Amino acid sequence: MRSRVRLCIVLAALICAVLVSGVGQPAMAVNVLTNPGFEEGVTNYGGSGVGGGNGWSYVMVYGDGAIRAETYYAGNQFPPTFHSGSQAIRYRTSYDGPPNSESYIYQEAGVVPNSQYTASVWVRAWSGGAGFGVGDDDKAGIIIQELGADGSYIGDVSATYITEANSAYEQVTAPAFTTGPNTHKIRFILHSSIAANYEKGAVSYDDCVLEGQAVPATVSGVVTSGGAGVVGATVECQGQTATTGAGGAYSISGLIAGAATLSVSAEGYWPESVPVTLAAGAGNTANVALIAKPVSNLLLNGGFEDGVTLYSGTGYGGGFGWSYQVLYDSCAIRPETYYQFDAFPTEVHSGEEGIRFRTSTQGPPGGESLIYQDAMVRPSTSYTASVWVRGYGQSEGTVGFGADPGDRAAIWIQEFDAAGNFLQNLDEAAVTAMNYKHEYLSKTFTTSPSTAKVRYMLHSVISANFATGAIGYDDCALDGPPVPAALSGAINIAGGGPLAGVTVTVQGKTATTGAGGGYSFAELTAGAATVVISKDGYWSETRELTLVPGANSLNLSLVPAPATNLLQNPGFESGVVAYSGTESGGGLYWTHQMLQGDNAARAESYYTGLDPADIFSREYHSGDEAIRFRGSGFTSEGISYQDVFVLPNTQYVASAWVRCYDEGTGFGQNAGDKAGVWVKG
Repeated sequence: MRSRVRLCIVLAALICAVLVSGVGQPAMAVNVLTNPGFEEGVTNYGGSGVGGGNGWSYVMVYGDGAIRAETYYAGNQFPPTFHSGSQAIRYRTSYDGPPNSESYIYQEAGVVPNSQYTASVWVRAWSGGAGFGVGDDDKAGIIIQELGADGSYIGDVSATYITEANSAYEQVTAPAFTTGPNTHKIRFILHSSIAANYEKGAVSYDDCVLEGQAVPATVSGVVTSGGAGVVGATVECQGQTATTGAGGAYSISGLIAGAATLSVSAEGYWPESVPVTLAAGAGNTANVALIAKPVSNLLLNGGFEDGVTLYSGTGYGGGFGWSYQVLYDSCAIRPETYYQFDAFPTEVHSGEEGIRFRTSTQGPPGGESLIYQDAMVRPSTSYTASVWVRGYGQSEGTVGFGADPGDRAAIWIQEFDAAGNFLQNLDEAAVTAMNYKHEYLSKTFTTSPSTAKVRYMLHSVISANFATGAIGYDDCALDGPPVPAALSGAINIAGGGPLAGVTVTVQGKTATTGAGGGYSFAELTAGAATVVISKDGYWSETRELTLVPGANSLNLSLVPAPATNLLQNPGFESGVVAYSGTESGGGLYWTHQMLQGDNAARAESYYTGLDPADIFSREYHSGDEAIRFRGSGFTSEGISYQDVFVLPNTQYVASAWVRCYDEGTGFGQNAGDKAGVWVKG
C-alpha cells in the first residue's frame, strides 16, 4: 500500500494554492465544500496529468485515465447513476493493472481551528464481473488532510475506503475530527485506485460533505465596463446578492471562506461568472469587468438559436442565415447540442445553442473552415465585429486546440462595394490557445468610403482531430448603425381581391392591411429579413427576403383554410405511426401503402437533423408535425390515405401542402417524379 507521506509529496508537487484564513466566530454547522453534489457541473478531463474545474481539481497519480461527468456515460455498459440530483463524477482508466491506476479529485476548504468536522461521500463502485474490487489494492474513498493558513501541509487526519464493488451508492464516512490550533484549511480528497480498465469497472462519487463551522468572509469590489462603473448590476455569491451603487461598488458579507463563484449580471451586458477564493474576514476584493451586448446586431441568427444546419465533408454548405466553406480536410460543422455526449459535451455562452467546428484528421496541417454571412453597412462608419469562442483541448492546452502554433479561431472581415466587388481584407482578431470557458473576441473597424457590404467570417484552423480538440462559437455580432430600408405591398385572397385585416410582421415590427390590402414599413434594416403574413381563417405565409437600401416590395396571396375539414388528424398533430417496408401499415386514421420499392413513411419530427444521414431537417407548414415519404431504391412509390363519408352530388375541395426535397439528384430529377393529392370515389 502506498504511504500517506507519498501522497503529500505528490500533492505538494502538483498543487500550488494560497489561502489566507482567520479564526471565525462559532456558527451553525454547514457543508463547507463547493459544488459538493456536482450539480453546478463537472469539467471533463482525460490524460495522465492534472486538470479540473467547477470547484474541483484532479491529479492522475498513475495511468492514463478519465474524470468526467456521470451524464457523459449515457449508453455505457455502466449507465449514469446518481445518489441524488442529476449529476455525479466518475473516474475510470484505460489500463489493466497491476499496478493500479490512481487519481485524486480534491478541493481545499477553509475551516475554523480547534473545531469539530465530519466528512463523507456516497460511492458507486462498478464491476462487470472483473472490475472494481478484483485488484488487491482497489479502493475508493476519502482522505482528509490539514493545512495551515499559507496552504502548507500539516498532516493526514484519516483515510477511509470501500474495497469491493457495490450495486448501489454506499456512504463512506470518515471519523469525526477536531482541527488543530494551526489548521485553517482542509484538503478533501476523493482517492480512487483500480486495476480494471473502463470496460470492466469504474468509480462514481456523489454528495460529498465536509460539515462543521463555516469561516465567515466578506467580499467587496467594483463592477465596470470599458473602465466605467456599472450601477445597478446584481452580484451573487453563495446565494446572497448585492446591487452595485455609485461607481459600480458592492459588498457581500456573511459568506463562507473557501472556493466560491461570483456571478454578475446587468441589463444590456453579458453576464459574467468568476471563481474566487475567499479568505476569512473582510479583506477579499473581486473586481469584475462586464462586456456590453450589441446595440444593433446586423447579423441574422447570431446566437444560432434559430437553428444550425449540419454539414460534414469538404466543400460548401450552410443554412439558417450562415454559409460554410471547408477549406482543408474532411471536417464537420454542427450545432453544439449535437455533442451532448461527446468527449467535450455541449457548452453555450448564452441561450440553448451554438455552433462547433472539428476535423477528423490529426494534423498538421489539420482542418480549416469559414462560417460566414454578408451584411449591408454604411460607408465611412465604425462597426464592431464580435464572437464568444470556446477552444476545446486537453492536458492544459498541450493536446487539442492551441497545441499547434497554427491553430486559430478568428473573426475575419472582408469589404465589398455596392456592385459586390471585393475591396479589402481586414486583419483577423484571433484566439490561439485553449480556454476553459467562452472567451470574448472583438474587432472594431471603420468601413471605407466605397464599402456597401461586409462579409463577417468565423475562420477556424485546428490540427487536433475531434477526439482531442474542437472550436465552438456563440453570440456572433456585427454591431453598428443599420442601412435603412422600406417595405410595402398588397395582400390578396388567392384567386380573388384585396384582403383587409392581415397582420404582416418583419424585423420585430407589425403592420395591418387596410381595405385595399396594402401595408408598408418605413424604418427597416437592409439585409436578410423574414416576413410573416397571417390572418384568422387563412393559411399563414412566411417569406425570406433580402431587403436592399431604400424601397422594397412584396405582394402575396393568402389561401383560405378549410372551414370544415372531414379528415381525421389532417395535420398529423395527433401523431404519425411510422411504417417502413414493401407492403402497408399505419395508424392514427392514416394507412400507408407501398406500391413500388422498399420505402418509409414517418413523422416529420423523426428527421431532427442531428443524424448526418438526414440531410433534410424537419420542416412544417403549420403546427409541430407532418408526414414524410422517402424511398430506398431508384424508383419508389407509395400512398398515405384515409376514407371519408361524403354526400352525393355535392362539391368538395381536396388539398395538401407539399414540400419536395432535392439536393441536386433528388425529387424532380426524374420525369416521373410527382407528389400530390389523389381522390378516388
